[in-house]
Amino acid sequence: MRRAVPLAIALVLVLGLLGLRAALHQEPWDHLTEQADGSFAGRIHLPRDGRYVFGCQCTATITVAGKTVRVADDPAGGGGKAIDLAAGVADLTVAAPRGARLLWHPPGRRGPLEYLPAAQLAPDPPGPVSLDGAIALAIVIVLAGGALWLAWPRLAAQVRIDRRLALGFAAVLVVALAVRL
Repeated sequence: MRRAVPLAIALVLVLGLLGLRAALHQEPWDHLTEQADGSFAGRIHLPRDGRYVFGCQCTATITVAGKTVRVADDPAGGGGKAIDLAAGVADLTVAAPRGARLLWHPPGRRGPLEYLPAAQLAPDPPGPVSLDGAIALAIVIVLAGGALWLAWPRLAAQVRIDRRLALGFAAVLVVALAVRL
C-alpha cells in the first residue's frame, strides 16, 4: 500500500500534465483567418534569412512573402518546395483544407519536413520556452520524484548521508537550476 500511493499520485500528475498540454495546445490553423475564396491568411515569423522548404500533408498552394509554391499530397513529409526568404514577419496564404498538417524546414535543417509550429504563426514572435518542452520536463521531474520516493528506503539503508550535507547539496542544485532556467 505504501508504494501504491506515490505511484497513483505520479500517475495523476502525469495525466494532469498531459491534459493541461491538450487544453493549451494550439494548432497553426488557429492563427490563420479564413478568406472568402476558402484560403487561409495570416503572418509567419521567419527566424533567419535563407532557404525555407514548405509542404503539406495534402495538395496545397502556399504563398509566403509573395512567393508561391504548390505542393502535392505528401503524407510522409519527405518532399516540399523551397523558397528563399528574408528574416522577419511575412504574409502567409495557404490554400488547403482546414486541419491539414502544414510542414516546413527553416534554413539549415535536413531530413523529412517537420510540422509548422503554431508559435511561428502567432501574432507575437515565438518565445524561448516551448509548451511541449515545459510539459515534458515536468513529466520527467514527476517520474524522477516518484522513482526517488520509491527507492528512498533502500537508498537510506545503503548510504548514510549527513542531513546538513544533503540540504546544502539540494540548495546548490536549486540555485543552479534557477540561474540556468
